[in-house]
Amino acid sequence: MEVAQLRHWIETLTDAGASSDVTSECIGKMERGEAKYGTWEPDNDNRSMTEECLEELYDGVNYLLMELCRTDRQTELATDMLYDLVNIIERLETHAR
Repeated sequence: MEVAQLRHWIETLTDAGASSDVTSECIGKMERGEAKYGTWEPDNDNRSMTEECLEELYDGVNYLLMELCRTDRQTELATDMLYDLVNIIERLETHAR
């Protein structure tokens, strides 16, 4: 049941304006995780999903910064994407408190 609910929420991203590439990748990631770790059981999962998400977003910021350094291309788009990620992190941190 939980996987079906996750799939439903992922599929609604398209209705919210996400590209089908994004939703397909989310569904694929979910399916690969299920194949590797088994079916997700929220009642037995004590992780803070907000904290897990924050850790991944921090990684994303660092990866983008490393890519900018490696390519020595600090474009306006890349800078905007970094600020967008930072804003998401700040919103999640506020939510987690």
